[in-house]
Amino acid sequence: MRFLVDECLHVSLPALLHQAGFEAYQVSHFGLQGASDVALFERAVEDGFVFVTNNAVDFLKLYRNSEVHAGLIIFWPNERPAVQLAMLRAVLGEVRDRADLINSVVEVRIDSQEIIVETYDMPPG
Repeated sequence: MRFLVDECLHVSLPALLHQAGFEAYQVSHFGLQGASDVALFERAVEDGFVFVTNNAVDFLKLYRNSEVHAGLIIFWPNERPAVQLAMLRAVLGEVRDRADLINSVVEVRIDSQEIIVETYDMPPG
């Protein structure tokens, strides 16, 4: 799997993904800081990236209208960097054995100090 991390999340997340053996970038690596959600979505879909963001409302709408995508990971809510890293570790624990996240959404959230990871299919439409 390849990952593209939104600029709303901490710059340390791609490094953790690299350490776990994945290809990963922050949107700034491609000069996409400040780019529109549509531009980020198009880049992720065209290049086969799992997109990682905390902008659930906008990206769920975009991904819902995509026939095929590499996957979407949503952080609820936007936490400080150390918590984001813990949340991403929890996600990796859930998806590490999967070959891909094609047309899947992974939501990770904090509930009473516990990290909850939920994965579901997102069919088009």
